[in-house]
Amino acid sequence: MKTALILFMAGALMMSEQFVSGQQKDRKDIAEKDKWNLTDLYPTDDAWKEAKEKLTAQIPSIQKYKGTLSRSAAQLFECLDLVTNMSKEFSRMRSYASMSSDQDTRESKYQAMTQEIAQVGTMFGSAASFIRPEILKMDKSLIDGFIAKEPRLKDYAFYLNDILRGKAHTGTEGEEKIIANAGLMADGASRIYGIFSNADFPYPEVTLSDGRSVKLDQAGFGVSRALPNRDDRKLVFAAYMNKLNDFRRTFGTALYSEIKTHMFYKNARNYQSCLEASLDPNNIPVEVYHNHIKNVNQYLPSFHRYLKLRQRMMGVDQLHYYDLYAPLVKGVDLKYTVDESKKHILASLAPLGKDYVSVVQKAFDERWIDMYPTTAKRSGAYSNGSAYDVHPYILMNYQGQ
Repeated sequence: MKTALILFMAGALMMSEQFVSGQQKDRKDIAEKDKWNLTDLYPTDDAWKEAKEKLTAQIPSIQKYKGTLSRSAAQLFECLDLVTNMSKEFSRMRSYASMSSDQDTRESKYQAMTQEIAQVGTMFGSAASFIRPEILKMDKSLIDGFIAKEPRLKDYAFYLNDILRGKAHTGTEGEEKIIANAGLMADGASRIYGIFSNADFPYPEVTLSDGRSVKLDQAGFGVSRALPNRDDRKLVFAAYMNKLNDFRRTFGTALYSEIKTHMFYKNARNYQSCLEASLDPNNIPVEVYHNHIKNVNQYLPSFHRYLKLRQRMMGVDQLHYYDLYAPLVKGVDLKYTVDESKKHILASLAPLGKDYVSVVQKAFDERWIDMYPTTAKRSGAYSNGSAYDVHPYILMNYQGQ
């Protein structure tokens, strides 16, 4: 957790949704030192496949614990420990497949691997679907007694108590199996959106006032929306947004499909709203979300004041969306190479101590980070800490700022 948090802090200084220093490059043109090293997960795709086949063969062994969890503390521990170790391996395999696919969303090989591991996940979830209902049939006093008797169960105390907390939202064994099997379809909308927006979307081209022709892909739009020439920005936004609008029915259908997925889980888990269903697994009251919205609305006047200030500094009669990314100070265009950015990050973390600096330095040296945007690479940025027993990974689209 600490390592993931440190990397998230470091990545936050260097990440943005889109690259703004030029057109996207082919991945083969990016230096190896600026690509993440996925061999820390599996040395080859064949090694991943072998691990997947081994895990798939192990899944049926979970069933031997069905109906036995309340017999003894040792029996409960053995089941939970088996499922935990299998879950760790599954998360590692899923990380490898998904991050390989994120490098180039057009690559059918890695699309197939993400689909394969999704099927394994559904099989795994279905096989383990009896665990929560069985634990819910056990009295809390029995579980507390098991934990006191078996020291190794202390690592699972939070997990067990969290299951008891969610009793009202856990179904019967049969219902849990149906919910687990539904996972095979649940990510369809998001995956279709990801492939379309990152790989298949027909990005428009525009000719700027200086005669340059720019393709408004993930990288081109990022740099062009911040151009100092207002007419150029207006042209860029019109071309990009109109092209998005051409596919509004496609995007709308994908969104509707995603909404129906959330509705299914909300109803299956007996929640009052999709919001509650999203927050409850992390034990977050819906009031926390509503308080965030309340505070945002409360301080909207400060944001409006900033917009008025931007309007005045830019000397425009009316501020438009295409003005929000424009530079406020003429003649100032700060750019940083990756190496320069690394130095700034390490210097900024120095007051937090050597532990912080050493971990981030290790992330740089051992290639935990994928730096640059490339053709059909997933847009945006994230920190992936789900690869247990390895280290976190960061996907970025570094913009030189």
